[in-house]
Amino acid sequence: MSQKLSRFSLSVLILNILVILWGAFVRASGSGAGCGAHWPLCNGELFPQANKIQTIIEFSHRISSGLAFVIVIILFLWNKKLHSTSHPARKFASWSLIFMVVEALIGAALVLLKLVGDNDSSHRATVVGLHLVNSFCLLAALTLTWLCQNENNIFKTKNYKLYALMSLFIIVSCAGAITALGDTLFPSNSLQEGFIQDFSSSSHFLIRLRVWHPTLAIITSLLIWIYCSLEESSKSHKILKNLIVAQIIFGFLNLLLLAPIWAQLVHLLFACCCWVCLVASSLTKSYSRVGLWNFTLSLSQNRT
Repeated sequence: MSQKLSRFSLSVLILNILVILWGAFVRASGSGAGCGAHWPLCNGELFPQANKIQTIIEFSHRISSGLAFVIVIILFLWNKKLHSTSHPARKFASWSLIFMVVEALIGAALVLLKLVGDNDSSHRATVVGLHLVNSFCLLAALTLTWLCQNENNIFKTKNYKLYALMSLFIIVSCAGAITALGDTLFPSNSLQEGFIQDFSSSSHFLIRLRVWHPTLAIITSLLIWIYCSLEESSKSHKILKNLIVAQIIFGFLNLLLLAPIWAQLVHLLFACCCWVCLVASSLTKSYSRVGLWNFTLSLSQNRT
């Protein structure tokens, strides 16, 4: 039963990463207002007549989000049934459900307050940033729910260096979400034009904020690389270092290609994977020696 729950926990984590990516596609494709200012209904209907592609995209995101919500509830109930109150997996499953509720409320606020479509207000930028922060908190709780099915995996309670890096990563990711919003609302025709707009005092604040994300990302990536190099060598740290390199490469590719949707999604995917590895590093050295990759392989072997 525990192995089945572990595999299910991993599936829930992967599903939520996909839902986050689809949500980013909704924003990047300008489909956030596809259901109008209605929530949970779409254009005032339970099953809307999809006359526009934006409505199809937005409604499908709501369906996938609703499915993820139900599955997280199942994850919570399964952990509650199988584990004692003090078991860490049960605690993190509870946090997963809490963050999922907050996720739904933030999504509803974006729609009901009309912070979608062409809205370029500071309120939208703030809520978008908070949405990304909560999404990453959800992924952290789901990751720990999965990994803590193993009784040997517990927190390194005083690993302050790692917690500082995780906080920096959240800040960088939040800045990335706001930057992506600016790229969507104010696309540049060329790289040169984009740089000029970034440093122009007459530009919209979302454009002027774009320069902060790559700057903070490079600094944070270097710090994470140094941390992984100084820590006890493990496959999980090697995977994290490789992911950081890939993230930086796709970040620059995103910049050079003027942020096409596919590049934004790949960039976000690597960010999610980096975050999952960072969260996994918060577990005990017994887990670090096993490594995230070996742990995943063991689950695959158990499935067969």
